[in-house]
Amino acid sequence: MDAVYRRYYEIMLELCDSGLFGGVAHPDSIKCFGRLPREDMAERYAALANALNRNGMYAENSGGLRLNYGADCELGLNRDLLRALKGSGVMLRTASDAHRPSDTGAHVRELQAMIDRQ
Repeated sequence: MDAVYRRYYEIMLELCDSGLFGGVAHPDSIKCFGRLPREDMAERYAALANALNRNGMYAENSGGLRLNYGADCELGLNRDLLRALKGSGVMLRTASDAHRPSDTGAHVRELQAMIDRQ
């Protein structure tokens, strides 16, 4: 699982450096499959924060994974990633990621509160 996470974040860095995008939604969406890495991800999170800043990109703190994968899925970015992004001055935005009109704005206040607490 650690190798899968390492590769995931390598691809995420390539995405940031591609020049094709202004931001990243769900930068830790790999977690929605219920498997977590055993190794410390701090170095990978710092590299992602640096790549986002270097390319003038934002990251979303989105409620979409919970809306689409169920209440068991962590709301928004995982705490360590959110702390790394905010601590590095990455632009952060909230998003409900509504796939249905009734989900528009879902969890946005909670997601903003997560950002403010970091």
